[in-house]
Amino acid sequence: FGAGDPLTVESKFSGNSLTDFQYNMRSIRNLYCGRESIGTESAVNACAASGNAGLAALVSDADSDLHGRLLAAIDTAVGAIADIPGPYYQAVVAAQDDPVLARTIQDAIDAVLALMGLMQGEVLPLLDEVDFSY
Repeated sequence: FGAGDPLTVESKFSGNSLTDFQYNMRSIRNLYCGRESIGTESAVNACAASGNAGLAALVSDADSDLHGRLLAAIDTAVGAIADIPGPYYQAVVAAQDDPVLARTIQDAIDAVLALMGLMQGEVLPLLDEVDFSY
């Protein structure tokens, strides 16, 4: 994004980058909440509807604060990506001359990285403690 090169954009030929990014975040929400969520449904509602199945069951039992932070991080990432005007490859180029757009894109990147940090730094260690033997 920083170089403003549209050739480095995911799904550049189909123009579906933003849709792909949204579906990636929704897939994380689905896995975490243990059910397929509906469109723009929040992570809180998706997990509540599933009874906190999926990883949410493990995390909420082990660390309710972490569970809340993950739900917020998922929704923040989904919302931040939704704030980027499409198609993404055009936004990347336009952001070189538009500091507000550049900040919007960077906010989305930061939100995804924050979610990734929570998953890697706090959820993975919880999984290491679980005995998955049958």
